[in-house]
This record gives sequence, structure tokens and C-alpha cells, in this order.
Amino acid sequence: METELAKKIGAAARTARKARGWSQADAAERVGISLEFYARIERGQTMPSTPTLVAMGQALEVSLDILTGRVRAREPAARPRPALEESPEMRRLLRRLRQAKPKTIRLLNLIAAALERSR
Repeated sequence: METELAKKIGAAARTARKARGWSQADAAERVGISLEFYARIERGQTMPSTPTLVAMGQALEVSLDILTGRVRAREPAARPRPALEESPEMRRLLRRLRQAKPKTIRLLNLIAAALERSR
């Protein structure tokens, strides 16, 4: 029973994530869990805790009924992307910057300023 539920949650999370055009890393960051843990959830290999399940629903904008398979999700409507939505490359860079040390960020800022001046 628990294995079936884990697979339902994983499939629903994958569908919602893909409908938003997010990578697993994007979804994991928004949920507040590691990429590895999020990937195991999507594969149905692990059950999220209740707080994690709630966070997934909020981040993916999906009801818990849909995530747990109690209600079938309708086909997601094509969501228009905002003009300022970040590219996958920008999201990856931002994730790296959030983990960088302050000295690294200062150095990268100096490099970016020098590149701007050289244009």
C-alpha cells in the first residue's frame, strides 16, 4: 500500500513539475529539500513526510488530493510564461551563487563589472 502511494505521489509531482517547465533541481529548491531526495520521491522510492508533502503541494501549486491520487488531475493548461521568467541556465547559476562563499561572490561581481566595462 505504501509503495503504491509513493508511486502516485511521485508521478503527480513529476507531472506538475514538468507542466511548469522546471527541472528536478528547481522543484527541490522550491520545496526546500535536496535534489537527491526529491528525485527519489518522484521515482516512488521514498515517502515524503507530511510537512514535505505539504511543501511540495504549495511549491508545485497542486492540491494534496491530486498529489496523493485521491483526485485525478485534469490536463494541465499550458501556462503562459512570464516575460521575466529565468532560463534554466540562470536558475542553475543562482543555485550555485546561493551556496558560494562571500569571497567568491565578491570576485564574481568584480569580474562581471569588468566585463560590462569592456563592452
